[in-house]
Amino acid sequence: RGETLAEFRQGDGILFGIKATADCWYYAVVIDPHGKPKLWYPIQNEWNENSAPAGKAITYPGNNKTLSLEGPEGVYIVKLFATREKLSRNAFIDGLPRADVFQNLNHKQWSENSVSFRVAN
Repeated sequence: RGETLAEFRQGDGILFGIKATADCWYYAVVIDPHGKPKLWYPIQNEWNENSAPAGKAITYPGNNKTLSLEGPEGVYIVKLFATREKLSRNAFIDGLPRADVFQNLNHKQWSENSVSFRVAN
């Protein structure tokens, strides 16, 4: 039985809700329908704004902003990584987390979750 995905139109604005169980830093990677990853958050000039305090619901991107869906039609996957320690900018290469960075973290120091959605014309 197939999974029903949320569907959006090109140009729609979306945001994500986050509620961490422990203080953490979060990083969002989007993978487009062609399999191309992109670090969605934090972006270069917001690298120090990606903390999430335990128990507090926050929205990304916040400040009454939304992410505009401008890419090709198809299914997108958003991977959210949460770490107890802040990662350096070089922890992500070409939109993907570097395996060696995460392998060196204790498994209790980070987690990953994902959500998928469809963009239609």
